[in-house]
Amino acid sequence: MSKELKTIYRKIRLSLPGGTNYLLREISRGGGTVGKNIRLYSRSNITIDMTRPWLLTIGDNVMLTKGVIILTHDYSKAVLKNLYGDDIGEGAETVIGNNCFIGMNSIVLMGTHIGNNVIVGAGSVVHGTIPDNVVIAGNPARVICTIEEHYEKRKQRTSTEAIKCAQRYYFAKGVAPTAYEMRYFKSLFTKNSGKGTNMQKWNDFAEFLKAAGIENTNNG
Repeated sequence: MSKELKTIYRKIRLSLPGGTNYLLREISRGGGTVGKNIRLYSRSNITIDMTRPWLLTIGDNVMLTKGVIILTHDYSKAVLKNLYGDDIGEGAETVIGNNCFIGMNSIVLMGTHIGNNVIVGAGSVVHGTIPDNVVIAGNPARVICTIEEHYEKRKQRTSTEAIKCAQRYYFAKGVAPTAYEMRYFKSLFTKNSGKGTNMQKWNDFAEFLKAAGIENTNNG
C-alpha cells in the first residue's frame, strides 16, 4: 500500500467508532506508553508524531482536543545540515502527565515534560518542563495560574454563565431550555451534587429557570 493510501486509510480508521483505541494501539505498538481513560476529541484532526513513538508517554485521564499536535522529533536540523554540513541528531522524550487537558490547536514540542493536573489553553506552543497543578497558555506557553486558583475562578463564574446560557437559548428559540439542553450545568440544580458548595445553586431546574427570568414553556 502506498504512503498516500495509508494516510487516507488511517484518517478513515480514526474517524470510525473505536478510532481512539486504534490510535493508542499504534502508539503502544511503536513502543510508546499510554495510560487509561485517554479521550481524543476530533480524533482525525489530532496529530501524534509516529516517527519515534517510543519517545512518547501519555498518562491517565488525558484529554486531547481538535488540532492538537504532539511531537517527539524536530527536523529543523536540515537547516543546520545545509549550513554547516553536520547531520545533527534530534529526538527527545515527550511526556504528558496524568489528568491533563490540551486545548484546541496546541502544539507540544519535542522534549516537553508536562506534569500532572495541567490545563493547556487553546493555541499554546508548549516546550520545556511544566510543573504539576498549573494552567498554562500562550506562545511560548507560560504559567497563568495554579489549578486551585483556576478552580476558584470557575466556581465564581459558572452560575452566572449558566443563567446567561439559558437566557440566550430562550431569546434565540422562544422556548425555555430543557434540563437536558442545560446538562453541562446540571451540578447547579441537582441535589447532593458534591463539591463546589460555595457556588450559587438551585434546588431544582424549575427554580433555576425562575432565577433566570424564564417562563417554563416545556416539560424538560
